[in-house]
Amino acid sequence: MKRIAVVIALLCATSAGADALQEWKTPAGKIYFGDHPPEGSVAVKKVQKPLGKVAVQNPARPGRAEPQSYAWRNDVGCQELTFTGVKEEPFDGINRRILRGSVTHNGDHVVKNVKVCGPGVCDELRAGEPMRNGEKEDFYLDVQSADPVALRIECSIREPA
Repeated sequence: MKRIAVVIALLCATSAGADALQEWKTPAGKIYFGDHPPEGSVAVKKVQKPLGKVAVQNPARPGRAEPQSYAWRNDVGCQELTFTGVKEEPFDGINRRILRGSVTHNGDHVVKNVKVCGPGVCDELRAGEPMRNGEKEDFYLDVQSADPVALRIECSIREPA
């Protein structure tokens, strides 16, 4: 019922806005635009410029804000997360490396399911809890390789749907 009333009000406002504006000069010499000028004003001319349109969102229920819907993009490379303080501990004569460091969030999106991955192994950080701008989390990887290791960060990013 309320939506019908809003639509009718918008239609009435649109039809009223389609009329030309009248320019008036008040007795004090000021210019006035509108339908009902101050007393003693003199009509100067009609303004024939089209009026702009105003976009109106669907009215929310009184007392309740409409929640914005979000979607999670999963298993993507996270450019808002960076490595800090990465240390590599190689073992002489053994096909193994330990990698330690931190991941710092420096972006605008909320992320979760953050993983630091190397060849054949990943360390999931925060067990799926969200990570926000400025937050930092340590990681530890035991990589079965004597070769230099390239690390990558994976996560889920929350974005408006």
